[in-house]
Amino acid sequence: MRPRVGFASRTELELRFVRFERVAIWLLVGFLVVSLLDGAAWRWLRFGEERWLESRDWYQMLRQLGYLPVWIFVGVAYGLSDLYARRRGEPDRGPRSVMIILAPVLAGLIAELLKRTIGRERPPERAAMTADNPLPDQPSLQYVYKPFLSGWTDDTNMGIPSSHAAVAFGALVLLGFMHRGARPVLWLLAIGCAVSRVIAGAHWLSDVYAGAVIGALCATLVWSRMGCGWSRDARDIWRSRRRRLG
Repeated sequence: MRPRVGFASRTELELRFVRFERVAIWLLVGFLVVSLLDGAAWRWLRFGEERWLESRDWYQMLRQLGYLPVWIFVGVAYGLSDLYARRRGEPDRGPRSVMIILAPVLAGLIAELLKRTIGRERPPERAAMTADNPLPDQPSLQYVYKPFLSGWTDDTNMGIPSSHAAVAFGALVLLGFMHRGARPVLWLLAIGCAVSRVIAGAHWLSDVYAGAVIGALCATLVWSRMGCGWSRDARDIWRSRRRRLG
């Protein structure tokens, strides 16, 4: 019999480490790939000025998915709905409201901490076309970093990771765990939020990739610690109640 460490055997821990290692490698490879595409994305995905985009409803819808108070209100709404259901004697639906709020809050917090620590600035602005200069020289597409840790005293123009992408993925990926049938639509909305930041010129493609990874990992962590146990417990409670009623 293999020795056990905590609640998992040594073999289980080794398998978990191997899975973690593979995921980390693939995420790193993905970051390197999107970093190579940053320049192309700046040239081809960005269109129009952000002021023009801000007047478009579809852009505002996608951008606000990365606005943390939206998910706080959604979480409160879930909490009130679950409280009403419990008072009516329906099965316990678990800490859904806590998870919906916790995942984007955690993702946004980690993104803001990393943003100030890394100190990489946002992409440059496009040179404006004028009648005298219809083809202006475009700025150099090189990363610009603030001095190390100076982002903690000057947090203007910070880029990586994108907080909007982190919050949106944290909330929508978690909702995808809760509502598996709606997962394609929820993930599409999360991707749309991330892309909206690139087309507006507010972030490099690698900025939103990093934010998306942080949000997805936070959602997975919250669900694995709170959601999976709740879903199993909820099924057991529902079965026991049906036996008593039968």
